Amino acid sequence: MAVNVFIIAFFIGSPLCGYSQTAEQLLGKWRDSKHPEKQIVMVQQSATMFFGKKIVEPGKANEKETVLFRNLVWDSATRTYKGVLIDPESQQEYDITIQMPARDQFTFTIKRFFLSRTFQFVRIE
Repeated sequence: MAVNVFIIAFFIGSPLCGYSQTAEQLLGKWRDSKHPEKQIVMVQQSATMFFGKKIVEPGKANEKETVLFRNLVWDSATRTYKGVLIDPESQQEYDITIQMPARDQFTFTIKRFFLSRTFQFVRIE
């Protein structure tokens, strides 16, 4: 009987003790999980807003730092960031939502009309 109570309490309590996310968790260096050469750094722009820029590889002096994510705002109700992704080639802007399923990874989803695409990034540092 005591073992059953422990097992039930463990499974009910486990989600409550899970990953606690705050707005600042997004800060730092990240890389695309499928294309490790694509790296970004997320920076806090103001008390409530963040942006992300491409990390320039050493030895590529002709490459400039490019802002890829802008106006990222933490939504505590949905526990997501909402903002804009800027395509570095076309300069076209897309509305995105960023979720952090764990401290060391985030996914962002681009929605355009009725289509969507999701990308995953993992923390470098």
